[in-house]
Amino acid sequence: MDFLTLGIGILIGIVVGGAIAWGFFSKKLATAEPAGEIADAINQLEERVPQILAKARDENNSKEWQEYVKRTQEFKNAQTEITVFLKEIEKKRTEAYGGLLGKTEDLATTTEKLKSILSNTTQRGKWGEFGLIKVVEFAGLKEDIHFVYNKAIEGTTSRPDMIVFTPDGGNIAIDSKLSLDNYINAVNEPAKQKEFLDQYVKDVKTQIKNLANKNYHTLLDKSPPFTVMYVELESALVCAFEHDNSLLDFALQNNVLITSPTLLIGLLKSTAYGFDLKDISLSAKKLQDEVDELFRRLVVFTKHLNDMGTGLKRAVDSHNKSIGSFNRKLRPQVEKISNLRQAGGDVHLSALEDIDESPREITDE
Repeated sequence: MDFLTLGIGILIGIVVGGAIAWGFFSKKLATAEPAGEIADAINQLEERVPQILAKARDENNSKEWQEYVKRTQEFKNAQTEITVFLKEIEKKRTEAYGGLLGKTEDLATTTEKLKSILSNTTQRGKWGEFGLIKVVEFAGLKEDIHFVYNKAIEGTTSRPDMIVFTPDGGNIAIDSKLSLDNYINAVNEPAKQKEFLDQYVKDVKTQIKNLANKNYHTLLDKSPPFTVMYVELESALVCAFEHDNSLLDFALQNNVLITSPTLLIGLLKSTAYGFDLKDISLSAKKLQDEVDELFRRLVVFTKHLNDMGTGLKRAVDSHNKSIGSFNRKLRPQVEKISNLRQAGGDVHLSALEDIDESPREITDE
């Protein structure tokens, strides 16, 4: 189809549409005559289309026609660019969708792994201990410097999951606990949620009592009067507190401080800050000691320098006395001997000069 045919088709569509609209909205809509008139008009247009096409083709070289062709070509070029642009967008959308699908699959896999971990007691314990290490490292503490992991308390067989050192030389015992069976059941079975949550809180209290009976804080030197109980799953801990608002008091009465990742990070950040202040204090003390040592050495050096100046002054005095003795006594005697000699030419000894300058003394100015 050429552009002329396309243009004529559009023109016919406009005329026919106008005629139909006129027919529908005319006051004579109730009679049968308008429908017949519209049909006649359409027939007349159809008869005139070939004539219009022929006339337009005869005028192909007219200025108006050339302008029409130019505008139509611009429209076609724009249409081509839009088509390419839309294809590029579709390509990117397909790639992005593929990437999103892959991420979704990865998330589903991770979720399944987490679900498997939470449903297995052994894996759940390891997951909690791993999370504990990550929290401590995130707080800025370093193993074997600020904390030790899974190490027995000296002189005992007690082995908390972690012992964190404090800047004043103290120790804090931390144990990771994660009892989630009844919590998971409460989430999965809303109809029995209260029953399962009641049992879940009892499980948490049992863990508190077991941890309290280990008395870690009494076995460590300079330990605060509590043991930290770390719960990796924050939502589970919040749920326990909401279900039994006396749980925190129960834990504190048993010398146990329950913490989630957020709470433990706050506690350990304070410890790390204390270590930073201690390092600054030690650096300042070391600097003060170095300054004191420098001053002591400077005093000793000044004494040695003064002693050396005193020695130089004595040496200058002795030198000048020797020069005076030479010029007054030895040199005249040598001159006399030289004058009495029977042979040989004139032999003269030059006079020696004194050293007039003395070493400068160190003063307080």
